[in-house]
Amino acid sequence: MKIYEDREKDTVHINDKVVPGKIDEEKCKECGNLRIYHDDYDAYFCAHCNIWIETKCFDPFCEYCKKRPKKPI
Repeated sequence: MKIYEDREKDTVHINDKVVPGKIDEEKCKECGNLRIYHDDYDAYFCAHCNIWIETKCFDPFCEYCKKRPKKPI
């Protein structure tokens, strides 16, 4: 998996996908790879595990959580 950050555009490139966000310094507890912050959903995920690291909030009107897909990529 090829992952790199374009800091000028505030995007992370994961293979052929582009995600608005940044690579975090903390690591995924499942696999040890770096976490990625997704700006559109205000949440961290692991591209290698393809999981959200944070659960959705409990606010049914939250603009971030209500549109977040089950898998990040």
